[in-house]
Amino acid sequence: MANGTDGAKVAAGMFVVAVVIGAALRSCGDEPAVPAPPRTSPSATVPAPSAPVRPARAAAPKETSPEAPTSNPSKPACRLRVKVLGGEPPEPIAGASIEVFAGNSQRGVAGAGGEAAFEDFRAGEVQVIARAPGWARGDARLTTKENEDAAVDVRLHRGAAIEFTVTDAATGAPVENSSLDLDGRLEGGFDFVMTGPDGRATAWLPPSRSFVVSAEHDGYIEPTTTVRTGLVGGPPVEVTFRLLRAGTLRGCVRDPSGQPVADAEVVLTDRTADPEDDDPYRLEWGAEKNGTFTIEGLVPGRVYSCRAERANFARSAPVRVVIDPATNEATCDLTLRSLIRVTVTVSAANDEPAGTYWMQLE
Repeated sequence: MANGTDGAKVAAGMFVVAVVIGAALRSCGDEPAVPAPPRTSPSATVPAPSAPVRPARAAAPKETSPEAPTSNPSKPACRLRVKVLGGEPPEPIAGASIEVFAGNSQRGVAGAGGEAAFEDFRAGEVQVIARAPGWARGDARLTTKENEDAAVDVRLHRGAAIEFTVTDAATGAPVENSSLDLDGRLEGGFDFVMTGPDGRATAWLPPSRSFVVSAEHDGYIEPTTTVRTGLVGGPPVEVTFRLLRAGTLRGCVRDPSGQPVADAEVVLTDRTADPEDDDPYRLEWGAEKNGTFTIEGLVPGRVYSCRAERANFARSAPVRVVIDPATNEATCDLTLRSLIRVTVTVSAANDEPAGTYWMQLE
């Protein structure tokens, strides 16, 4: 029983039970954690994923660091001189690329003296990032003051190279503008690179460190692997990603009369690894106002279980879904079931209600 209100004691032998059964029907017209894969060798290929993965994201160039500072736009503009240095003793690094984040972002290239000037940004917290071939990324932070010019040196240290190749798993064609995110937070370090027209990119990172690398591009499954950088001056570590086109599941949620149901929740569960797993990978998705739903970023060939839920309805029966590898698509229509509400009223001898109870049955 879901709830109840106790009244006076029930007189023996005097009670009335009223049972009301109704079907709730409604019609509406007007909507990973990825398991850590094995560490790569100096030359490794990352195949199409065989474990639950996150849906792909659009590979747009990153404009800010995940921790880029913000500044007060009401403060006066300032000027900043950045100098990029590397080696021991430190020497200017000409041609280094520089990014300055101070509420907005500015980019520049270091001149012959390793310097670049930036103007017209607001006073406050500033983050500066510098990169150069052969050097691991360098960062510097400072706080600028109103009406004062500022200067900062960014120190770079020699890096070890990782050479990436990203191709389409089906055609073998290079994938341009794929974003390769390198997360080395366990040992320090974070960076990203973008592939060129040939599907290749080189990242210079601190030597002898492990990084979790993911390859992102719109319309593809996002594979993830772990790679360890080599030594400074040693051969580059080679990593190849073969991206698998993401699959799409489309369907509609309806009530028992066949009418679309708005705002239902669609639950998709990955049953490929273990159909009896009590805690499988799952994805929750909201249906549109017209009952339709589209779930993207699924792995072709994998087995999913799909069902729908909504208040005032019993959940739909689960439907087995397999994304067709030939078309990368599947369809799945779900029908919610009616709830039966049972209400029981108990009366005392004086016909005053002694208690009311209800429960829902599927």
